[in-house]
Amino acid sequence: MMGNLFIIRFKGIIIMLVSGCFMILFLNNHHANAISSYPHKFRKAITPIEKPLPGNYTPIMARKYITKKSIGDFIAPAKLPAHYEDEILDAFANYSIEQDMKTTDLPSLYNDLRVPRDFIIGNKRLRPEDLSIEGTDVIDFDKMLTKAYHLLLFRDNEDEIKRVWDSLIKAAGGKGRTGLNVADLKRVETELKLGISDTLLLDMVAVGAEGQGVEVTIVDFAYILGKLGYFKE
Repeated sequence: MMGNLFIIRFKGIIIMLVSGCFMILFLNNHHANAISSYPHKFRKAITPIEKPLPGNYTPIMARKYITKKSIGDFIAPAKLPAHYEDEILDAFANYSIEQDMKTTDLPSLYNDLRVPRDFIIGNKRLRPEDLSIEGTDVIDFDKMLTKAYHLLLFRDNEDEIKRVWDSLIKAAGGKGRTGLNVADLKRVETELKLGISDTLLLDMVAVGAEGQGVEVTIVDFAYILGKLGYFKE
């Protein structure tokens, strides 16, 4: 789990499928600028293929941490962990025994599942029309199942997600932000001397927000971590 990693490492919020290649987001329980204190330890931890230059810790071992399979296992898992599936089924049954579950029941369902509001509000992946049978307001259970599974993962990893997110916000300039835009990422990039182009920073935001915003929020960040495989049991 993330708590066992050391150094919050950032080459980007996420970069997936940029020119067909995967990159990585390095995380830890330290503020980003602490990286200079652990150069040798960090190099050993990422076991680079080629020897990095002083001050250059490009995450060239990205594929060791993220693969198409790790992304697929999160986005469309072949089988959900039994305890999560049972919890979702039990909650769903409360709304579908006597009649079909409707999109208007979704807020109550999320409440029953004890999903923190931070992962609900502004979550563009939970649009009612995307969770219902086409042309109706009846919930499509298969569509809802995976979405609910993601929310339960976020719920059970809330402290870790927020800890790392807060560190990123701090690295970007301080509290008070609800998201990270290109300027914020540039600030982190400059601090860490990563040499990432502005164009690539724009790509990071676009990919992280899945093309639906100009900044990456904590909700986007949670999904990014899921795709990176950090919520595996």
